[in-house]
Amino acid sequence: MLIAAMAGFMVCALAAPGAFGDAGLAIGLGYLMVVLVHAGLYAESAGREVIRFAPFNLLGAAALIAASFVDGGFRYGLWLVPLGAQYLAATVGRPPEPVTGYVLHSFHLVERHGLLLIVALGESVVAVGFGLGELTLDLGSYLGVVLGVGLAGALWWTYFLADDHLAERALIASDSSSRLRKALGGFFYSYIPMLLGVVVLAAGVSHALGHFGERLDVTRALLLAGGAALYLLGNVAFRIAMGIRPLTIRAFGGVAALATIFVGVAVSAGLQLVSLLLVLVVMLTWEMRGETAAISS
Repeated sequence: MLIAAMAGFMVCALAAPGAFGDAGLAIGLGYLMVVLVHAGLYAESAGREVIRFAPFNLLGAAALIAASFVDGGFRYGLWLVPLGAQYLAATVGRPPEPVTGYVLHSFHLVERHGLLLIVALGESVVAVGFGLGELTLDLGSYLGVVLGVGLAGALWWTYFLADDHLAERALIASDSSSRLRKALGGFFYSYIPMLLGVVVLAAGVSHALGHFGERLDVTRALLLAGGAALYLLGNVAFRIAMGIRPLTIRAFGGVAALATIFVGVAVSAGLQLVSLLLVLVVMLTWEMRGETAAISS
């Protein structure tokens, strides 16, 4: 399944810059692969409970595929369907109280999703390499690659600094009903924005390599800023679901990452990459020097 996830993430990362154009179908198919793998990983731990929410994600993937065959406002409307599907999954697909009849394996759930995130981050680095393409290598290209790898490393550290083992502890300490609610909130509703954030950021970095010293248009700058912000805010939601604190530092990090769009538009792609990496480094340093991440009582 992880090999399929690698393929899906790679397709999404490479096609993201042309998502609303000719690459729309590739985005939809890549997202479908990710959804199927994610459902399979969840089914290993939650069993048949995956049936409650997986269809909503499949609906979102189908909408993205359909969007590639239409134009204009209808296309943009179909792109909103996955967001609505997430809301429906969180409400209609909510499990009954109490939940009985299966055992959710906390260790396997955390481990498999950790591997999935590692795959996504690894594919983002590969996508950065593809971004060089036919470009003539110069100082800007080398700096862009270093910054891109640095961003991937910072995103890795953001989650694996403490969140993975704290999430496992939170699940183990919960009863069956609250354990499933935490698992759904953390590894389903919150995890997908984190994974998509990695893909979107990779697309932005890939484009920035060829325009390192140039100003970006709003769309390209938004790929960089929005990808990082989506990952960080998804991580905040993950911490809320798992009861992990602190939250404020990472929320500020997400807002600050989004604000770097103005740097890319007004100055250059290179400086926006530097700004994003600086935001992540400051956020992580601030957190490590301050309140230790822990499960709230």
